[in-house]
Amino acid sequence: MNSGLFWVIASYGSLVGIRIIGNLILTRLLHPEMFGTIALVNAIILGINMFADVGVRDAVINSHRHKDKNFVNTAWTLSVIRGFVVYGIILLLAYPAELLLDVEGIAVIICVSGVSILAYSFMSTKVFNAERETQLKTVSLIEIASSLIGMIVMIALAWWWRSVWALAVGSIVTTLIMITCYTYVLPGPRNHFHWEKDAFWEVFKLGRWILISTIGAFLVLQGDRFVTRYFATVELLGIYSIAIALASMVIEAAEKVGKKYLYPRYRQKVVAEENLNQFIRKFRVLGVVASTVLCLPIVAFGDQLVYFLYDPRYDAAGWMLQILIVASLVRAMDSTLKPIFLANNDSFTAMIYEFGKGITYIVAMIIGGYMLGLVGIIYAIVITPILNQLMLTFYVRRHGIKTLSLDVVLMAFIVVCVCLTWWAVGFNPLEIENPVSDSNLGLAPQ
Repeated sequence: MNSGLFWVIASYGSLVGIRIIGNLILTRLLHPEMFGTIALVNAIILGINMFADVGVRDAVINSHRHKDKNFVNTAWTLSVIRGFVVYGIILLLAYPAELLLDVEGIAVIICVSGVSILAYSFMSTKVFNAERETQLKTVSLIEIASSLIGMIVMIALAWWWRSVWALAVGSIVTTLIMITCYTYVLPGPRNHFHWEKDAFWEVFKLGRWILISTIGAFLVLQGDRFVTRYFATVELLGIYSIAIALASMVIEAAEKVGKKYLYPRYRQKVVAEENLNQFIRKFRVLGVVASTVLCLPIVAFGDQLVYFLYDPRYDAAGWMLQILIVASLVRAMDSTLKPIFLANNDSFTAMIYEFGKGITYIVAMIIGGYMLGLVGIIYAIVITPILNQLMLTFYVRRHGIKTLSLDVVLMAFIVVCVCLTWWAVGFNPLEIENPVSDSNLGLAPQ
């Protein structure tokens, strides 16, 4: 196995293990409502941060000047400036967000949690160069170590405070440790403030469309939290956040491989003018088959897994997980195609796709919510990725990538495997009752 790919997988596997063990402990120390609150906080902060994405990482990876200190220091300076602007916006929008979401005290948590974004803006460009060369061992070890220490701090504070503040402070600690280690542990000169007009315009040329595309990405990644909050209580949102966090591990793994391994590899092949079709088809087939086989036990027994791992307050996350994991399997297919756009410096098409996908998700979830409440939202999350995947195959054709027939076969494979598995265990997602109050959070199919 390629060294870069190995470290991407090893890093993600370790992070998942840390997260699962940590969440098992935290859910026994904190009330579900606290997880709902922090899910909203993270969604707001991530949303504001993504809306101001100027594409510094992608510019460094794509540029032939990635080792030019004037270029990388200008990119880093731009990142820091952006960080302060984003944090200022967070401070301005925190109280209006509290009024809109009707969650008392969330404004202060948003302001404090936003410090993570400010710290993240100081991310060393040495990380991006390591990703460009797929030299990811040290980067991965730093991620693992910082996450482990941050989780220990989070659990200790949760035991001591029994408050949502444990989750907020623990996240800040994780970010500070990671950024500090990137700066002082990775080899190479440290960044310093510098400004070069040509470097700025090179970053801006690629990043102008990334800025808009991240709005669509945000709607897909975090929009469900806001829609769910509109149709459900904060406590139920907390339970849903547990289910979606477990289901999203498939997507996150695929995205990590796509972002840190496939994107640099695609860029190398594009520069070398090599044909990508065979390379992509191989990863696409292996990825879908492997993820489907690994996830079928969750499709079948996700409810039993939740009953075993969590206390009865989180029982409703079981049937949610059994359905949401299907959406994750289809959405994970994105990761082998989306990097094609930026590898070809085509941030405009990436923007069109991401923005269209985000709007589709939000509209579908709102319709589902009005028709069937939370259950309708979950149905929409499952159905929409199939349509978006077909749309993606159309967009990548302009770069010579033809995967439509293969994708139809792969999605059919997923659907057949899932339906047979549900039939074998007697689970019918169409018989799920919509939870509407604390008294029936654990309802399962009749």
